Amino acid sequence: MVPAHVRLLSRRSAVVLFLVIIGLPIAVLTYTAITISSQSAVRQAENGAADSAQTSAVFIRQRFEDVAIQVDTYAQRSLEPAMQGGPGRYDMAGISGALSDLLRVQSGVATAFVTDPRGQLVAISPQRGDLVGKYLTGDDWYQGVRDQDSPYVSGLSSTAASQSLDSVAIATPVMGPPGTALTRYGYLVALFSLHQIQDFVDEFEASNHTAICLVDGAGFVLAQPGLTPGSVVSWPANDHLLAAALAGRPGTTENDGDGGDQLAAYAPVPGFRWAVVANVPRAVALRGAAQVRMTVLTIAAIVAGMLVLGLIVGWSLVHRAQQTASFQQRMESLTRLNDAARAVHAERGPRALQIIARRARELVFGDFTALGVWDQEQRRMDLVAHDASADLAGGDVDRLAALVIEARRPAVATSHGMLADLVGRDRQVDLLGLGPYVLVPVTAGERVLGCLLVCRREGSPGFHALNEGQVVQMSQHATAVLEKGRHDVEREAFMDRLSDTNAELERANRLKSQFLARMSHELRTPLSAIIGFSELLLEGSSGRLNRDQQGDVTEIASAGRVLLDVINDILDLSRIEAGRMRLEQEPIQLGSLLTDVASALRPLAHEKSLELRVAVVGGDPYVLADALRVRQIVTNLISNALKFTQEGGVTVRLLAMPRDVEVSVLDTGIGMPPAALEYIFDEFSQVESAGGGGLTGTGLGLSIAQRLVQLHGGTIGVVSEVGVGSRFWFRLPVATGAADWPQLAEVPAMEGAVR
Repeated sequence: MVPAHVRLLSRRSAVVLFLVIIGLPIAVLTYTAITISSQSAVRQAENGAADSAQTSAVFIRQRFEDVAIQVDTYAQRSLEPAMQGGPGRYDMAGISGALSDLLRVQSGVATAFVTDPRGQLVAISPQRGDLVGKYLTGDDWYQGVRDQDSPYVSGLSSTAASQSLDSVAIATPVMGPPGTALTRYGYLVALFSLHQIQDFVDEFEASNHTAICLVDGAGFVLAQPGLTPGSVVSWPANDHLLAAALAGRPGTTENDGDGGDQLAAYAPVPGFRWAVVANVPRAVALRGAAQVRMTVLTIAAIVAGMLVLGLIVGWSLVHRAQQTASFQQRMESLTRLNDAARAVHAERGPRALQIIARRARELVFGDFTALGVWDQEQRRMDLVAHDASADLAGGDVDRLAALVIEARRPAVATSHGMLADLVGRDRQVDLLGLGPYVLVPVTAGERVLGCLLVCRREGSPGFHALNEGQVVQMSQHATAVLEKGRHDVEREAFMDRLSDTNAELERANRLKSQFLARMSHELRTPLSAIIGFSELLLEGSSGRLNRDQQGDVTEIASAGRVLLDVINDILDLSRIEAGRMRLEQEPIQLGSLLTDVASALRPLAHEKSLELRVAVVGGDPYVLADALRVRQIVTNLISNALKFTQEGGVTVRLLAMPRDVEVSVLDTGIGMPPAALEYIFDEFSQVESAGGGGLTGTGLGLSIAQRLVQLHGGTIGVVSEVGVGSRFWFRLPVATGAADWPQLAEVPAMEGAVR
C-alpha cells in the first residue's frame, strides 16, 4: 500500500507539471497580447489628446480673431468718422452709437470703451461716468496696442473699466486716413468675456472626457473645467512643455493629476502667446486597452478552465474513491474511539489505564503500547500500563516501556533507527524489533502527567495524521482517568480532615457549654449567700446600720443581683447552645405582657427623665409561646433601649398582622452605624459610641433574645441611624385556631399614644 503522504506528493507533482506545460504558454501569450494592446492604446490616447489640444487651439484662435476683426471693422468704419476731428473735437454721439452697436452685435463683448491716443478714456458702454476722463496707460492692452497698427489681444489682466479678471481686452487703433496730420485718432477696446471660452471647455470635457486648459503667456489660466471666471489660477512655473507650447512647439507627456495618472498634450494658439493643455485620465484613455485586456483574459481563462476541468474530471473519479475509503476509515475510527471511550469510562483506576493502553494499540493497529505517569517528586516516569501483541508479550517489555517513556516528549518516528535515537543507541538491543512509533504527552493544562507510546514492528508502514489524532484522543482519556483519581484522593483526604475538624469543634463546643454551666452553678451558690446576707443586714437583723454602712451594703446587694443576671444569661446561652432549652408554650396575648414589663421598668425610665409608652395597633391576637421567655426577650430589648437613650423616650408597639404579631421597641438614643448592625446580635458584642460614655454590659442580652425568638419560630431584626435612634423588632407567628379562643380586652397605651 502506497503511504498517504506519497500519494499526496504525487498529486502535487502532477499539478505542478500541468501548470508548467500548459499554464506557462497560456500565461506568456496572454501577457504579450495585453502588453501590445496597452502600448497601442497609449499611442492612440496620446494622438487623441494632441488632436484635442490642437483642435481647441484652432477654435480659440478663430473665436478671438473673429472678435478682433469685428472690433477693428467698427474702429475703422464706425468710429473713424466720429473721431477724425481729434481729441477735444470727437463726435460723442457717434462714438456712443458705435459702442452700443458693437455690444449689440457681438454677444461675447461685455464692455466697450474708447480712449484718445494718450490713453484717456473718452466714452464707455455701458456708461460709467466715474471712469470718463481717466487715463488707462498702465493697462496691458495699452502697452500692447500702442506700438502696433493691428488689433491686440491681452492676457489675463485687470483694467479700470473692469476690476474683475473675467475678461480679455481686444484693443485696436482708430487710424486716420493716410497722409493726414493725425494718423491715430485713439483706441477702441472691447472686453471679451471668458464665460464663452469656459462654456466651451466645460462642454468639451463633458462630451470628450478631456479637460482643456487655456493658459496665457504670463502663466495664468484663462479657462479650465470647473473654473469660475475671475479666479486667479497660475500654472506651475517649472512646466517646460508649457513653455515650449507658448514658444510654438507642441508636445505630450504623462503626469499625476488630481484624479490620478493623466495623459497631457500641449498645443500653441497660433497668433497668440497662449497655449492649450488637453488632459485625458489614463483610465479613460486606456479604456479600450482594458476591454481588450479583459477579452484576452477571458479567453485565456476559458481555455485554462477547460484544461483544468479536464484535469479535474480525470482526477475526480480517483479522488472520489479515495474520499470514500477515507470516510469509511474515519467512520471506523470514530466507532472504535466511541467503543474505547465507553470501555474506559466503565472502569476506574489502574484497570481503566490498562484498557487505554490496549485500546490505543488496537485503534492504530500497533504492536506495543506503554503508558507512563510522571512522578514529580522523584523526577522520573513510572510505567503504569502496557500492552503488546501475542508474540511480543513477556520478556523485557516492562523495561522497554520504561526506557521509551523516559523521553517524555511528543514525537513521531517511521523507522527502528528513529526509535533507537529516542531511547539511546546503547539500549536498542532491548527494542525487540520495534519500528515506527507515536509518542504523545498526557497533559492537564500546563502540567505533564505522563506519556502514551504506541509502536509498530520494524519494517511496518509509518503512522499518518489520523493515527496521531487517535493516540491523542486516548491520551485525553488517560488525562481524565488520572485527574479523576487525583481528585478522588484529594476529596477523600479533604473529607477526612473536615470530619476530624467538625468532631473537634463539636467536642470543644460541648466542653465550653459544660464549663459555662458548671461554673455558673458554682458561682450562683456563694452569690446567692452574698445577696441574702446583704438583704438581712439591710433589714437590721444584725443591728441597725448607719448611713454609710447601709449605702455600702446596698451597693453589694445591687452588684450581686447584676452578677446573678449575668450568670443566668450565661446559663441560658449554654442551655440554648447545648439544645437543652425547653419552652413551656401556651396560647397567650402579648398586650398585657408588654404592659407588665413596661410597668416594671418604668422606674428606670423616670430616673433618666425618659418617657416609656406602650401602644397596641390592630388588635391583640393569640400566639403560642413561653410567656416567661417572651417576657425575657421584651425585658432585654426595653432595658437595652433605656440604657442607650439619654433624652426623649422609648415606645413599645404591638402590631397585629395577618400571619404574625410584631413587637417593636423604638428609642431616640444614640443609634448605630450600618457596620455595627452586622454583628449586633453576636455573643459578647457591643457598639462603642462617643456619645454613650459609661455604658456597660456583657453583650449577651441581644444574642439570647435572638436565640429565644428563633426557638419560637420567629424572626428578629433592627433598623438604626446614628444620632436618630434604633428600632428593634421581633415577630411571632399567630397561633393556629386562635380565632376560636376568647379575646381579652385591648390593652390601652401607657402615657399617651405612639408619636
